[in-house]
Amino acid sequence: MRFLQSFLVLSIFILLTSCEEEYVFTQEKFVPKIVVNSVFTENNPFNVHLSFSRDILSNNNSPQFISNAVVTIKETATGRTEELPYKGDGNYSYTFFTPKIDFTYELTVSVPGHKVITAKSKVPLKVSNVDINTENIIHQQQEAVKINFNISDKNQGFFVWNWFQSNKQNPIDSIGFATPEKLLNSTGNIRNVNLNDNDQTNVISKDTNLEYNTSFVIDGKKDGETDPATPEVEEFYLRIVSLSKEMYEFYISLEKYIDEDGQISSLSYLPKVFSNVDNGLGLFAGYSQRYIEVKK
Repeated sequence: MRFLQSFLVLSIFILLTSCEEEYVFTQEKFVPKIVVNSVFTENNPFNVHLSFSRDILSNNNSPQFISNAVVTIKETATGRTEELPYKGDGNYSYTFFTPKIDFTYELTVSVPGHKVITAKSKVPLKVSNVDINTENIIHQQQEAVKINFNISDKNQGFFVWNWFQSNKQNPIDSIGFATPEKLLNSTGNIRNVNLNDNDQTNVISKDTNLEYNTSFVIDGKKDGETDPATPEVEEFYLRIVSLSKEMYEFYISLEKYIDEDGQISSLSYLPKVFSNVDNGLGLFAGYSQRYIEVKK
């Protein structure tokens, strides 16, 4: 009987071990895509940055710039088309071709061995009808200033608004990230999107013939009071960026991506970041901006 038990145990062990199979992870061959990064605004030369997408399983984290592309931009209303020469580090730019307000531009990128890349966007109109008023209030037991503003432009639009303080050490352009290349790289600095609380979001989608009203509270410095660290009298600005529809979609999708990134699990997935680049990835989008000085 003991012999039969031992034989049975041995047989089961041999059966189980003989069924073991080594699993080899396989993946489809990674095919890099062309990534376009280009945001543009009036009176600033077009700059198009090109690189290849990277395999997330690769140990190579170095960017792969594209230096052999033919990059052209067409102004659709006039037909003017210019080729942007290569400037290094993946950048293509032409000093004597700058975007205009309310004009649409088409991007074409040709890279040997890849499908032709195309994208389209425009520089939207700046906001024109903005009413601002301030009031002194007590907020959290401290003196503060409440800023109320209203956008009454009749046309449909997409906007991001921000509040800035400026002095000699921090001029407005360095704070506002006014140049196109800084705008895309500084999303976290100029954006304060909160999609979970509509009362706090600073991204606006306004329909035709509708007004937009909001208010916010800033710290309680009295007029003329200065900070010992920055003794110069500060100037205060409301910055309103008019976004093309493409840039608006990008901001919204990016915020959703950031919100989900901290909650990722095996049962969830990251939302896709918006791209308007056909046959590639990235963003080609226009914007305009207006700074309005506000007296506290």
